[in-house]
Amino acid sequence: TWVFDAQGEASIDVQQAASAQAGVAPTATIRVPRPLGPDWHAQAHVAGLNLENAKPYTLEFEARSEKPRVTRIAMTLDKNPWSNIGLDQTFQTT
Repeated sequence: TWVFDAQGEASIDVQQAASAQAGVAPTATIRVPRPLGPDWHAQAHVAGLNLENAKPYTLEFEARSEKPRVTRIAMTLDKNPWSNIGLDQTFQTT
């Protein structure tokens, strides 16, 4: 299940489709019309994942933007201390 969160003055608009496959997050179209503040102020994440240490995972997604932007994707714990658990990359969208 997707969870969406906007902190500070950021905003996030979401359109979500039903999942066609069990155990797979549904497709979501996410717009961030006001990307204000740090990159974590606009978040989209999948709740309920129980990741195992040292086990490989595959992440697939498409990203685009109306103008060039730097986007960050990271895998972190979903509770305090919010530690990174392996993936933390930035990329340019166009």
